[in-house]
This record gives sequence, C-alpha cells and structure tokens, in this order.
Amino acid sequence: MTRILLLAALLLATPALCQVLHDAGRAGRIEQYRPQSGEDDRAALRLRRTGQVVWQARSRGFEAMPALRGEPRIHAFSGWSGGAYCCWTLETFIHTPRGIVHAGSIALGKRSPERIRLQRDGETVIRVADAAHDFWDYVGSLGADIGPPVPYVLDRQRMAPDAAAMRQTPDAAIGPGCAPLWNPASFPQEPPATPGYASLAEAVASLRAADWSRFEPGRPHPATEAARLALCLIYAGQVAAVPQILAGFPDAKAALRSATERQIAARIACSPLAPTLRRLNPENALILAPCQPRNPDQTAVSAALERG
Repeated sequence: MTRILLLAALLLATPALCQVLHDAGRAGRIEQYRPQSGEDDRAALRLRRTGQVVWQARSRGFEAMPALRGEPRIHAFSGWSGGAYCCWTLETFIHTPRGIVHAGSIALGKRSPERIRLQRDGETVIRVADAAHDFWDYVGSLGADIGPPVPYVLDRQRMAPDAAAMRQTPDAAIGPGCAPLWNPASFPQEPPATPGYASLAEAVASLRAADWSRFEPGRPHPATEAARLALCLIYAGQVAAVPQILAGFPDAKAALRSATERQIAARIACSPLAPTLRRLNPENALILAPCQPRNPDQTAVSAALERG
C-alpha cells in the first residue's frame, strides 16, 4: 500500500510531458513531447495513430500555425533549432482517408515563422525562400539572405515545389516577386527595399553602374545582388540568361565573378530544390554539380576572396 501511495504521489508531482496540439480522434493526434532528462533534451513533435508513434521530429520547441481549412485540411508547426540566427523548419500534416499523415518538412532557414503564412492562391499553399542561400556573404557579422521565394503545393499528399508556377520569362523572373523573404527576427530594422527591375537589360545596366568597391558592413554589394538575380533566373527556368547577369561584373572583378559562379553551383547542389531546378532548366554546369557540404565553395564569396 505504501508503494502505491508513493507512486501516486510521484505521478501527481511529475509535470505534464505531453501537449496535444491537434486531436482528430482515430484519424490521428499531433502532440509535443518534452523529455525530462537524458542527452537529447529537445522537444519531440509526434504523430500518433492508434496509440503508435508513426512519425516524429525534434527541435527546441514547436509552435502551431493557423490551420488551412478546406480539402485537404493542412496543419503546420514551426520548429526552432536554437541559435542566434538559425534555424526554423516547417512541419506539415494533412488529413487523408487513412488518417493524418506528415506531408513534408520545409526548411525556413533564418526566416522566423511570424512572417510565414499558409495560403490558398490557386493551387499554391505557401511561399518560402530557399534557405540554401542564407548567409550568402559575411561582412561585419551580417549575412545576406538571397534565396528566391518558392511556391509549394500538395502533390500526392506531399508538399512539393510548384515547378509550373516557378517558370517565368527572364524579365518577369527578376521583378519584385523575386525579392528575398526577410526575417524580422535577424535584425532590428527592416532592410532597404530590394530593387525590382523592368527588364533584364535594366538589371545589367544597374549592376554595371554600381559601386564595386570592397565589402562593407551594412551596405549591399553588387556581387550579392548579381548572385540574387542569377538565382532568380535559375529558379524561373531561365539558366540560359544567367551569363547576361554575370556580364554585369566589371572586368577587374573576374575573380569575384568566378567565386560567385562556384558558390551558386555549390549551394544549388545541396539545396532540396536541386531536382526541381534540374527539371526546370536544360543541362547546365551551374545546376549539375554533386552536393559536397564541406566544399569550400559553399563559403561566402567575400570571405573566400579575403583568403586570397
């Protein structure tokens, strides 16, 4: 009897470890579990059906986003890895005839979820910048984020980039719609508006007229803008137009142009979007490189040039 009373007292004193985030009965339950001890003290986001955990992921904590009503119903939860700048991941779930299923993980990178919204814009569910291009260059502890926004849709119960919506003409690809999605949590003030160009020719002329002096803290460098525009073209299926943008580099900056091209290829190779980009574009060296996470070409171009 004493042991039973002691056990009951311990159970009553133990804080709740499991928080139910969405309960759909037999269709499934999404819950957040926080372990009390052990080496891995991160929270676990779990999908449970018929009493069994069928999927889980770990992070420092998860927050629910407003559910997207309609058919299928979509639920999303943002998880934070911890750190001053990084990183968030969006976990998505949908209701299906066989119950709730995990529909995919989308890396948000440095973009905190406050600015991310699920949406019904035709077939598009959400637009998220490709986090593979975060921290493009490092200057004075700042890192430019230049990933083009990518529309995602549900494709056979999985969240997938919408290749059809990504495809645009070269002039449309470098317009305001390709402006990076800013993360307000990274810096206290909003950045200057990212320029939108009426045409590819106007963008090249702007690069040629820019100040190409050394990288300085808080000042966008034309090389970063050139890389952003090149990525906008690639993500629109217009890799053939990239040389026109790269022609905006001054002759004296040939090493910077070369480093930028290598970084574009290295970052794309390790992006989750690489298979989509290869389908969108004809064969090209910028999108065919194998992923090498430790490749020095992943390093910001400003740092690479400082090493000589």
